[in-house]
Amino acid sequence: MKLSPLLATTRVDFNFTSQNQQIAGDLYLPQSPPTNPSSSSSILYPAVLTAPGFAGVKEMMIPEFCTDLAAHGIACLGFDYPGFGASSGVLRQEVNPGQQLQTFRDAVDVLATDPRVDKEKLGIWGTSFAGGHTIVIASEDERIKAAVPIIPFISAGNEGGLDIPMMTSVVLENIANQSKGWPPGQLDAAGSPGSRAVMNTDGALAWANGQARNATRYLNYVAASSLLKIATFSTAEQAKKLNVPTLCVTALDDSITPANSSHAALDGVPGIRFVDFPGAHFELFDDNKDAVIKLVTDFFVEQFLPGGNGTVVAKGRMRRS
Repeated sequence: MKLSPLLATTRVDFNFTSQNQQIAGDLYLPQSPPTNPSSSSSILYPAVLTAPGFAGVKEMMIPEFCTDLAAHGIACLGFDYPGFGASSGVLRQEVNPGQQLQTFRDAVDVLATDPRVDKEKLGIWGTSFAGGHTIVIASEDERIKAAVPIIPFISAGNEGGLDIPMMTSVVLENIANQSKGWPPGQLDAAGSPGSRAVMNTDGALAWANGQARNATRYLNYVAASSLLKIATFSTAEQAKKLNVPTLCVTALDDSITPANSSHAALDGVPGIRFVDFPGAHFELFDDNKDAVIKLVTDFFVEQFLPGGNGTVVAKGRMRRS
């Protein structure tokens, strides 16, 4: 695909309210207007939104994707969930899928009413846990016209790299300790192999430590109460309801969000495209980050900007359902 010339970009604060919490967001904008045949009086940008993967913050990898999208004429919003990063929230570091999904819904509401945004050209993307949220939001909100779930979470039962027995013991310990009046428990988000951590495979700790150099608000733990919420969360049912152009990127050796889980959930969905890269969960971004960024940008340019020719060029193995 031939992309438009690169534009200068700017990042502006984009804070909004969700569930009585102040949500911290960054909106990346092109500094020069795209061609917009539908409007002669105002500049309207296609826009996409995202939020971090499991326990992450918006400074982790998101700026690189958003900057590239904005450089090609597509605005991109990244935000922190309640209780994480720069967002408010008394209960910190709890991964609460229902709360996070509502924050996505509120973000779509705000983005769709922004005077710089073309509300007819909204998309969503996300990695890992946010890849699961991408599936849910795109399946339920008709304003979302295209989606890119990257190594998406389908369900805890399908994620072979999650130590379910260990997580169960942590949940039970936390319940027992809180019954004694003790403070809520915590568990490392990323750890070395064999450690008590939600993710202790696929190079999770090294990747988190590397990302934390540019993300000073990142904390490598989650509230133990997160684990029960994760265990009961699934995106499989919503996946079958997707009805927008969708690009799913997987890592074939991923043990945290296995590629076969994504294929099983999304095979047969109208308009689905898969690109399967070699390597494990975090190797996707260690070894193929530039290629994945290009895939995401190419896909949204194809969907939302003039001149898209329906082709996505990929370094990974592409297959269409």
